[in-house]
Amino acid sequence: MRETYCALGWTGLNITPRSASVCCWSSERIPYSQVNQSNAIESPILFVTRDKMLKNELVAGCSQCYHNEDIGIWSRRQHANERIGRVEEVKLRTLDISFDNICNLKCRGCISAASHLWRDDEEAIYGRTFFDKKYDKSNLWESIDYSGLDKIIVSGGEPFLSPNAEAFFAKLDNIENIDLTVSTNGTVLPGPAFYNALLNCKSLDLSISLEGYGSVTEYFRSLSNFDTVIANLRELEKLIDLRKTKTLIQITTVVSIYNATKLSDLGDFLKKEFPRVAWLTKVLSWPPQLSLSNMPEDLKDIMRPVIESYGPSQQHILNHLNMPGDNLFEHFLNFHNKLDELRNENLRNCNELLADYVDAYQTQNPVRVDSKEFLNTQMLNLLSNLG
Repeated sequence: MRETYCALGWTGLNITPRSASVCCWSSERIPYSQVNQSNAIESPILFVTRDKMLKNELVAGCSQCYHNEDIGIWSRRQHANERIGRVEEVKLRTLDISFDNICNLKCRGCISAASHLWRDDEEAIYGRTFFDKKYDKSNLWESIDYSGLDKIIVSGGEPFLSPNAEAFFAKLDNIENIDLTVSTNGTVLPGPAFYNALLNCKSLDLSISLEGYGSVTEYFRSLSNFDTVIANLRELEKLIDLRKTKTLIQITTVVSIYNATKLSDLGDFLKKEFPRVAWLTKVLSWPPQLSLSNMPEDLKDIMRPVIESYGPSQQHILNHLNMPGDNLFEHFLNFHNKLDELRNENLRNCNELLADYVDAYQTQNPVRVDSKEFLNTQMLNLLSNLG
């Protein structure tokens, strides 16, 4: 029997512009209209979650942690239990917050809930918009009781562009007691209040997203510039010397159909240029048509030797590739081709192996399935979890 207890069930609160839950990985969401700091962490939904955790029963909203654990990746549940231990008192200690959807990129694995720039492309792909406004933000942070907090996790949008994130850290007066985790796309540097938090927090875990070397990351993270990210990384790396306490600067790479065979160049570059910067690879699970497990078997066979060559440190990628899945390649092509058309982008500029396979496949199978229902259902299911 797997262990399902998670300390965040009692001590965590994730806030997005539309909903709240114990953790950003949880799909059991409380709609924003029903949220304030007190009733969110004491919601009846969470009472049920806690009861299941105490009985070691599976919690439907925690499937992402279970999936990571199954393929050998340390999950958010395991991290929380290691840091907090076993508690059964409901008290907010971990604030996990996305202030808004303001972003300067439109990554292929994203949606308009996390990047306002995705809105027009979503309308072109899905035939509709899913939100009533382009910009989405939460002001719930203004009423949070910070007194018991010992950890803050900030994501986006792009948090270094968020006016609310800057205002939040300008207001926070106990940053020296807080472990701070921040995820950024690395294309911009933080404002003064945010930078002060990075410099003076108790411990810092700063993650910069890169999907590959040069054109690989620029293709997946549309509107990104690799040279700009590297220049900003050099500035952020200085925090290791400026800070007097625990500091982790890390590159995070989300591994998908687009970049699974293009990791060596990035790994070699980081090892040479940034030996003090850690490198973490995570396998993509959404959208499912970009997932390695949902590729055709012959494409898996082509990619497998390359992924095997990465060695034991990337075994979780190979495990994910080898998992049984649905062949969603037709839906991938419809999604992929439409984005290339909308953005005037070309896969061949960054991944010739995959581009060759796509060209050969489309030559042999010129008629596409209709993906409208699939893509709309996929999006609606995701949004129902987001609240």
